[in-house]
Amino acid sequence: MECTNCNLLQRKFFCTSCIKAHLREARSATKHVAAERSKHVERASKELPAIDKARQIRSEISSLEERVTEVRKETQRIKAAHEAARERITALKASLAERRNRLVAARALPSPSQSSSLQSFHSALSQMTETLAHTRAILVEELVEVFSIVEVGGRPSLGSTKGAKGEWMIGGLVLPVPGDMRRYPPEHINAALTHTLQFLNLLTFYLGVKLPFEVTWNGEMVGVGHPYIAAGKGSDSGGWARWSTKQPLHRPASSPSSSGAHGASPKSPATSSQTPSFTTALTMLVYNTLYLCHTQSLPIPLSQSGDVLRNLWALCCTPELGRRSHQTGVGAALEQPTPPAFTVEFTQLLQVTSAGPGQRKKRRTTTPRKLREPPEDEDAEDWDMLEADI
Repeated sequence: MECTNCNLLQRKFFCTSCIKAHLREARSATKHVAAERSKHVERASKELPAIDKARQIRSEISSLEERVTEVRKETQRIKAAHEAARERITALKASLAERRNRLVAARALPSPSQSSSLQSFHSALSQMTETLAHTRAILVEELVEVFSIVEVGGRPSLGSTKGAKGEWMIGGLVLPVPGDMRRYPPEHINAALTHTLQFLNLLTFYLGVKLPFEVTWNGEMVGVGHPYIAAGKGSDSGGWARWSTKQPLHRPASSPSSSGAHGASPKSPATSSQTPSFTTALTMLVYNTLYLCHTQSLPIPLSQSGDVLRNLWALCCTPELGRRSHQTGVGAALEQPTPPAFTVEFTQLLQVTSAGPGQRKKRRTTTPRKLREPPEDEDAEDWDMLEADI
């Protein structure tokens, strides 16, 4: 049929009655299809759990198969590594067996002697060590003669009468023990200490030994000005390393004689590291002497620690002199001061040195009057008795 407006032919034209009829048929078909669809959905919902369970089982089977595959691959890798390790162990065992056979064969052979060059080296080294020790001993002997270290006075024991110790001199000057310092003028003490310090400086130079306490001079040269002493660098064995404050190793000429020899209190020696004290400096000198004797295998008992010149004389006469040093030595090089084998405590030595004659008299043992020393030697004997009590 042709349109009157556009003059085009249309396919179909429906009337209202036809459209209504078609709608009724479509609605009827839709209801029928909806009912069928509901039946299928309900049936599918009932069968879905069984399908999900089967799907889950298949998924687990697949993951287990993959895991088994990985385990097999890892097992093959471990087997290969195990085989390689076994081959390596076999090779090592074979090598070890070969080395053992060689070792047994080597032990069966006669032991070869050392090479001539090595023997000559050891021989030359030992000879050089002996020569060096002998040279040091000769130098020390000449040094003792130059400074004229001798003992004067004294008497041997006779019957019930106790003998008396003599006095040790250096350069013609007596260097008394710390308890007898007050008997001599400051100029005498300073001169004797100067000789002793110069002797000790040359002695340690010859022996190649480093002392715990270092001596300096305010004149910036050895022997020029007044000496001062303080701890150098080293371990804290013995409790000496913390005494780094310079102490005057001389007595002022204007100071009273009583205060010159006892500048520190024996009850509080630790405070003297902060306050300059002649007694502390003298104790440092005594400590240096004891350590020097220790380095040359000469033990000094604490009862003889204050007799500096006597200890230095004994050191110069020891047969082991010059064999041990900080600078040289074959198998006998010294450790830096002070090793644990040197057991002298500086604070204990300071207490001994700081004790005055009156305190030493209280601590000595009672002796019959007829066996005591004459008045001029009483303080020196008190020093020895004090050290024996400690």
